[in-house]
Amino acid sequence: MKNMVRTVAAVVVFAVAARALAQQPEPYQALGAWKLNPGKSTGIGSQLSAKSRIHTIEDHGGGVTVNRIEQINADDSKQTLYYTARSDGTAYPMFSVRADGTVQVGTITSTRVDAYTVKWAMKNSDGKVTAEGTRTVSKDGSTYTLGTLVYDRLK
Repeated sequence: MKNMVRTVAAVVVFAVAARALAQQPEPYQALGAWKLNPGKSTGIGSQLSAKSRIHTIEDHGGGVTVNRIEQINADDSKQTLYYTARSDGTAYPMFSVRADGTVQVGTITSTRVDAYTVKWAMKNSDGKVTAEGTRTVSKDGSTYTLGTLVYDRLK
């Protein structure tokens, strides 16, 4: 009888654990560092003429990610965009530090579609949408596409 109770208890514990794991969303696959591949990208202005553009996405738990895009322009000036957000459809503050030291403030709203895809929109300080699109990671995890920009995963 004791063995049967233990067996039933073990099955129940396993079933509860399996259900809990099944309800956890798959981790966002874009976490890590990505380098712009200009040869695969189309885009505008300084994004494609940049000497370097690195997009880093860090997991800070609870669905919160910290995003940093660091760009070195053709004239060796630097530009950095920062934001911390959840992909829950809420607008979060975002700021960009330009090469001349000026700071532009706005918001970003993103919604996670699945583990590989996030839809996003940026607004300036006046609330006007300045950019929007989709961020997608390839199924093999090697390529990250941000609108028309294509990034390769840094190892």
